Order: sequence, then C-alpha cells, then structure tokens
Amino acid sequence: MSDLDGTMVGEGPAADAATQRFCDYWEDTASLAGSVLVYNTGRSLGQFTGLWAEKRGALALPDVLITAVGTKVGISEVLGPRLDVRARIVLWRPSAVKVGCWS
Repeated sequence: MSDLDGTMVGEGPAADAATQRFCDYWEDTASLAGSVLVYNTGRSLGQFTGLWAEKRGALALPDVLITAVGTKVGISEVLGPRLDVRARIVLWRPSAVKVGCWS
C-alpha cells in the first residue's frame, strides 16, 4: 500500500524517473509474483485518473484504489474475483479497530 503524492509520484524529471522505475519493477516482477498494489489517496477517482493520464503510463495501475481519504474503494477487474472484499468487510469489528488506533 502506498500514498501517491510525495511518495509514489512527485514533481520533476527525477521523481518521474523514480515512478517509472517502480512501474517497470511492478509490471516485470512483483505483479507476476502475485503481489497486490494498493494506492490510498486523498484524491478523488477523477483526480487519480487525471494524474495517471498525466504520467503517461509511468504510474503503475493499482489492483485496489482507495480514494477520497478512505471513503471509496475500487477493485480492479483482474483482482476482483480473487478478493472477496465484501466478506472481509463483514468481519471488521469497528470496536477493535478503534482500540487499535488509540493504543
């Protein structure tokens, strides 16, 4: 899981080159090994798609995209059948999460 701004993407040629290196690694190695790429961002879905278009393929497409400061979750069509998110969300216990966050 990664944030986008200032982590996965930045400003300028050096940052764009680093983003491209990660994308190449992801597509050539990690995704083929069954890893799952998740971006968590404060951006809206529209802002993310704009950023992805701006980076012209240098930004790896995620399997899961959490947007709008955690209020919306999107799952890729490829990952969807492998990950039953609804079943996992049913198992969430808000009280346990609250205790974990405040411990």
